[in-house]
Amino acid sequence: MNLTSTVTSKGQITIPRQIRKTAHIKPGDQIFFRTRVVNGEVEVFHTKVKSLSELEGSLPKPKGKKFNPEDLSWV
Repeated sequence: MNLTSTVTSKGQITIPRQIRKTAHIKPGDQIFFRTRVVNGEVEVFHTKVKSLSELEGSLPKPKGKKFNPEDLSWV
């Protein structure tokens, strides 16, 4: 399937309905973009996060004091 979409001034695109329907893409879903350097093609992958453990490591580690569960003993 070859379809086109136009990039807005904000750098946004609308994913064509046929692609959204075929890939079961719904509002709020994450889309992963990967550029193939060899020939300049862009591949687009639809990803779904199934659990919080899949998000582990996606954020930078905070600097400073490490978390200690005992610090929450007053709760």
